[in-house]
Amino acid sequence: MSALVDAVAARRTPIAQAQKEIKDFATSLPPEQVATKMTMLVQGMFDHMDAERSHVISGISRYAHKQLEMAAQLRKEASEVDALRAKADADPDEVERRTDQLNFATRIFNERVQSLTYVCDVPTIIEQRLYQLSKTVSETLAVKK
Repeated sequence: MSALVDAVAARRTPIAQAQKEIKDFATSLPPEQVATKMTMLVQGMFDHMDAERSHVISGISRYAHKQLEMAAQLRKEASEVDALRAKADADPDEVERRTDQLNFATRIFNERVQSLTYVCDVPTIIEQRLYQLSKTVSETLAVKK
């Protein structure tokens, strides 16, 4: 049962293949065990995918916290570069070096913002997969009755 849960819950497994595995599993069961085993399968999928979703959300939280820290650091660095530019006796090479560093750090920050947008979709994708697989179990049980 746990191997089946792992296989169908894995996002790398195409949904059509996971649904087929669920139907094949139900077909392989004696009629008196179908309801019990399918209920166990749904519970296993829920537990597995809920844990995965919680893990992803925890990672998103850590990632977002680091983004906040990075944003604060970028603001501080930008202020320092602006202050350096305002000095009449500022070394132009130092200003250019610090500006280049700031631009590079800003680019990394912006790329991380774009990545965060994608990562935030993952919990929803997990929930949708659980719904689709649970619906397959429900439909399979309806056919078996």
